[in-house]
Amino acid sequence: MVQTDEERKAKAREYYQRPEVKAKERVRKQKPEYKAKAREYQQKPETKAKARERYQRPENKAKQREYEQRLETKEKRREYKQKPETKEKRREYKQKPEYKAKAREYQQKPETKERVRKYNQRPETKEKKREYNQRPETKVKKKEYQQKPENKTKARERNQKPETKEKRKEYNQRPETKAKKKEYQQKPENKAKARERNQRPENKAKKRVRTREYKLKVKTDVFTHYSRKLSHSDIPCCRCCGFNDFLIMLEIDHITNRKNSIHKKGLDGHAMYSYLQNEGFPSGYQVLCANCNSAKRDSGKCPHESAH
Repeated sequence: MVQTDEERKAKAREYYQRPEVKAKERVRKQKPEYKAKAREYQQKPETKAKARERYQRPENKAKQREYEQRLETKEKRREYKQKPETKEKRREYKQKPEYKAKAREYQQKPETKERVRKYNQRPETKEKKREYNQRPETKVKKKEYQQKPENKTKARERNQKPETKEKRKEYNQRPETKAKKKEYQQKPENKAKARERNQRPENKAKKRVRTREYKLKVKTDVFTHYSRKLSHSDIPCCRCCGFNDFLIMLEIDHITNRKNSIHKKGLDGHAMYSYLQNEGFPSGYQVLCANCNSAKRDSGKCPHESAH
C-alpha cells in the first residue's frame, strides 16, 4: 500500500515523539562530532538564508510567540539563564569586540530607539522595573557595582561630558520632571528620610563646606567683575587705595548712597552679592577695603582721595 506524504509525515512525527527515540536523539546531539557538523552546517550562507526566510513566515512567528508564552518555556529559560556556566558563557560573549560593535550599531538605529522608548513607556514595563529595583538583592548589586573604582571613574567621566550635562539640564527643566520631583519631595516618608539624612554629622559637615565654597565663589565673581570694570584689575582690589592682599577685608560700596539704591533695605553680605550677580552686575557699586569704606561712611570722603 502506497502511503501519502501526509501519512508519512504523521508516522515520522509519531515515531520521534516516543520517549526512547527522544533519549537516543538527545545522546546523539551531545556528541562532539555532531555539534561540529551542526555548527558547520549552520554557518553556511544558504542555511542562514533558509532559516531567516523560515522565521519570517507569519505562521512560524505565531508558533514561536505562542511557545514563548508558555509557563514551562519561561521556567526552562529562567533555569537555563541561572546556571553558572550559562552566565559565564554570556559574560565572555558580551566582552568580545565584535559583539560590542554589533550591539552599539543596533542600539543607534532610529527604529530600535523608538521601539525601546515605546516599550519603556508601557505601564506594565514601568511597574516591572519599579518592582525589580525595590528588591533588596537588586539594591545590593547596584550598590556593589557603583562602589567599584573602575565604575566610579567611568561614571565621573560620563558625567563630565558636555552632552551629558546638557541632557541632564534639559531633563531637569521639563515641567513634568519638576512636578515629579516636587511630588516625590512632598511625601511624608521622603521628608523623613531627607531630614534624617541631613541630620547626620558627616552630611552637616559636607553641607557647611559646600555652602562656604559657594559663598566664596559668588563673592569672588562679584568683586572680580567690579574690580575689572572700575579698577582695571583682574583680581579683586580696593578702588581707592588698591589693597588686594585679603578678600575678606574688601567690601561692596554704594557709589552714591545706599538710600538711592533700588534693592530692599537691610541687604548685606552674601545676600547682597547674590542680588548683584542675579541682576547682572548693575552699575552704581564699587569695591573698597574696610578702611576706605569706613572712612567714606563716617566723613563722606576717604582721606586717600585728598592725598591723590
